Amino acid sequence: MPQSLAAAGEEAAAGTGVSDVSFTVESREAAENLASKLFKQELIGDAQILDGWYERMFMTYKKQASQDHLVKMKLLTQDAKVADVFKFI
Repeated sequence: MPQSLAAAGEEAAAGTGVSDVSFTVESREAAENLASKLFKQELIGDAQILDGWYERMFMTYKKQASQDHLVKMKLLTQDAKVADVFKFI
């Protein structure tokens, strides 16, 4: 295997890539507070807050349920920090 491919494989195994984490929160204020805390902990490198009043649909006890007026967050973090971001959220 060429040297550069071997190095790239080792970097990937060490978690040096970038991951996109997306989820919804109750309000813009909650999203801004969460993003601020994640930046302070150096867990994320970028955050987008999308105020499109999203609706979330899901199944609960075999019945369809929904939540509306949600704010969507999109975060960028290092692969190695994804688990820490999930724990923090």
